[in-house]
Amino acid sequence: MPQALLRGIAANPGKMIEAAACRPVKISHESLVVEATLTAGGRTMLVAVKQYRPRTFWKAVAAIFRPARAMQNWQKAKFLLSQEIATPRPQLACRPRGWANRNTSFLATEWIGNAENLHVFGWRIAARPPAARLRIAARCADALGQLLGRMHAAGAAHRDLKAANLLVVERDGDAIVYLIDLDGLQTGKRVDFQRRARDLARLAAMLVAHPWITRSICRRFLRAYLRQASDDQMNWKRLWRAIAEITMAYVRRKQKRGERVF
Repeated sequence: MPQALLRGIAANPGKMIEAAACRPVKISHESLVVEATLTAGGRTMLVAVKQYRPRTFWKAVAAIFRPARAMQNWQKAKFLLSQEIATPRPQLACRPRGWANRNTSFLATEWIGNAENLHVFGWRIAARPPAARLRIAARCADALGQLLGRMHAAGAAHRDLKAANLLVVERDGDAIVYLIDLDGLQTGKRVDFQRRARDLARLAAMLVAHPWITRSICRRFLRAYLRQASDDQMNWKRLWRAIAEITMAYVRRKQKRGERVF
């Protein structure tokens, strides 16, 4: 990213959110994500800009004594990329000047063009003829299994590993998967069997919304995962059963509370 643009953004990062070139992508209590076109020195760059903001008073107080979330996620993204785990490349992390803005920070990452989150991708290809649908679903299962296998092998786990936090790009009959929203990512420790099963069960809950996905596609995902997971002692049948048990318990809790599973 050009240095002149970096200096301008760092001086007043809120302008990225207020600019007419921004398009809101996600709005929640804790964050705002926009697609932004940034221009400097005749160069234009399309980025995703995330503004982090504390949801509660106590989180705001705790944030005073911690590195800004944008800076934390910058480091997480760099770690993933160093392990060849696909995630949007970070371009800028900053916090507005002044004590009043202590709890707000901004992270700009590369914009992944033509990407859909895993749910939207699944709903779109569900309308295709069965053979074409299963063919691209199998490619996606391979890519997703490899991504998450490398993530766990690298000592990283994601407590919010849901379909909305995975982007899929369909290109030339293949599927490329990116991990996004790294707030729930934890790095630096060996990921044990139970934690692996919990992560994968959180993702498996998405199958409630996509009943056309076959067991053979799920097995293909698990084989791709295990090829990357760096644990020769892991029994795939035991892992399959553990994922199924945790998934059913998770779905039941959500349904009991009247919440959407995904």
